[in-house]
Amino acid sequence: MQLVKHEPEERLLQQVLLGNATDCEMDKNGRLLLNGPLIKHACLEKSIMLVGQLKKFEIWSESAWETQMQQGITKIQSGEIELTDRLLDLSL
Repeated sequence: MQLVKHEPEERLLQQVLLGNATDCEMDKNGRLLLNGPLIKHACLEKSIMLVGQLKKFEIWSESAWETQMQQGITKIQSGEIELTDRLLDLSL
């Protein structure tokens, strides 16, 4: 899905996400080195989750990811999130 630049909410979200993006390097062992502000913003702890998102990935603290997943499952099961035709057509 691509954001529509003339939609104010989508443009704002894109500015926040891309405006705070930073380059990260890998060490000689192939580990991704995150900078302090990213670690602080994501509240990363010792245990993290690397979550694939189609062509991208997200890095979560393990506890925050577990909470996010439980909240998502609860919202889907309760019908709070409507599974539109667009979402039903989503294939991975």
